[in-house]
Amino acid sequence: MEIKILEYFLAIAQEKSISAAARKLHVTQPTLSRQLKVLEEDLGTELFVRNNHELVITPAGQLYQKRSEQIIYLIEQTNKDVRTLNAHNLIGTISIGCTQTNIADFMADVISRFHSKFPSVKIDVYDLSVDDIKMYLDQRVLDVGFIMRPAEIEKYAELSLDDIDQWGVILPASSKWSTNASLTVEDLKQIPLLVPRNVLIQSNLLMRLGLSSLDLNILGKQNLVTNSLKLVRANVAGCFCAKGALPAGISDLNFVPIEKLPSITHSMIWRRESHLREPLTRFIELTKLVSESDGE
Repeated sequence: MEIKILEYFLAIAQEKSISAAARKLHVTQPTLSRQLKVLEEDLGTELFVRNNHELVITPAGQLYQKRSEQIIYLIEQTNKDVRTLNAHNLIGTISIGCTQTNIADFMADVISRFHSKFPSVKIDVYDLSVDDIKMYLDQRVLDVGFIMRPAEIEKYAELSLDDIDQWGVILPASSKWSTNASLTVEDLKQIPLLVPRNVLIQSNLLMRLGLSSLDLNILGKQNLVTNSLKLVRANVAGCFCAKGALPAGISDLNFVPIEKLPSITHSMIWRRESHLREPLTRFIELTKLVSESDGE
């Protein structure tokens, strides 16, 4: 028996009228009358009797109503449970690239929430520069990337994020500038620097400072800060980077912000595709929800 027949019967029992039930169900009255007749013939008993232009449910009809309501409830609950089971049994792997800024804290929060909802999905995280994230997205090594702006990302889908960071220089605690509240342009000219390798970011920063690369003592370029910190400790150079790149709990190094530079903004990017894998779709949806709730 189709569940639709039970729904027809329950509508008639609730409305006590075939015409009223037909309007509620958006079917014709003859269709509903015919379905009720077939049901009663199949059961071999009347489910309703007519009394003063109203349908009165019979004892057999009352039993059938009770069991039909139970059946409908069980089917709906079973469908809900199966959908929930499928959601929580979501499997797969999501590969994520992240720049070394404090956007990593936001990413970690999203991953934590995602893991609690979908524990069977594996997460691979890579510390990468913006350029490397874009390259690995194109090569399908990564699924999503958390990046700093500015960046040329027009060909990717993008979610702008509210989390901000600031530009500065990581210096040894022994440096004469390490206790400054901030660094001026003149300070920067005196400090040997490791600057970001990304040409777009590098040129944007120099423009904001009103400088050219020749105005600074640039010792070299770096795409990730981790290894550069060894050179900072050796007092070879200061590391020009985002504040979030300096791990917490390090006492022998200080981050000093740079005057005149705006805050660092971030985005999450992924490939524009008509169909995304289910785990990735869920991850993007959750990231949007977390971002919206954090911004309220």
